[in-house]
Amino acid sequence: MATHYRHPPANHATARPLLATFAVLSVIAAVWIAIAWEPRLLPIRVVTIAGELHALSRTALQATIASQMRGGILTQDLTRLQREIQALSWVAEATVRRRWPDRLELQVRERQPLARWGEDQLVTLDGAVFRFEGGEMPSGLPQLIGADAQDAGQLVQQYLTWQPRLTPLGLTLERLQRDRRGDWRLFFTNQLEVCLGTEEVALRFERLLAAYPRLSAVGQAARLDLRYSNGIAVRWLQPNQAPHQVPPAPAAVRGERMAKLSFGLSIQQRLTE
Repeated sequence: MATHYRHPPANHATARPLLATFAVLSVIAAVWIAIAWEPRLLPIRVVTIAGELHALSRTALQATIASQMRGGILTQDLTRLQREIQALSWVAEATVRRRWPDRLELQVRERQPLARWGEDQLVTLDGAVFRFEGGEMPSGLPQLIGADAQDAGQLVQQYLTWQPRLTPLGLTLERLQRDRRGDWRLFFTNQLEVCLGTEEVALRFERLLAAYPRLSAVGQAARLDLRYSNGIAVRWLQPNQAPHQVPPAPAAVRGERMAKLSFGLSIQQRLTE
């Protein structure tokens, strides 16, 4: 008589968790090997930088890139690298791309300052304020002064609106400022200071444009105060006087005359009354 042996049934309930655990461990091991060996197997050998760089220090840019190079062409953290580059004061925008097999391409757009902001900062055409770092402050820029950086956009806009209209009169803004009370003052390269005050600023600016040709025909003014409803207070510039350093001495002492000018009369008439 033949004897039959029966094998015990396979325990599939136990085998499946073991297989799943093995698969997970295999994936973890593969990831660890990739992270550990990928920079050696697929290193980044070249970083190219595109874009015109004038004020941005290439040394600072290269140092920032080098400090962030921690992976190969596949594992390098481009988001972090881009963020660190954009944190540099002169960088307006940066993009980083991989190029197989061993290259990163970096595109940098440098900030273009429109003016100085305060004493040691700069402001761009779109009102972005950034701190100047390294080297010498760019020369030939006008200065904008506001109560805080939130005023930058408004001062930039006023400068862009006013300067083109002042240029035909031979006036170039050297400094434009607005204090916390909203008081506007304009300082020009020809030593002239103009006070527009806090109210009806646009209307007063139009009065300045209308009156300045007649004023300049009489002499060189040191200060024009347009905070009057029907005229302008004028202080004339003394010979050899430093720019914007007008002494507060009485008119009789300094040999000049303050005149409130009415637009209904000619300047010469009011000055000789």
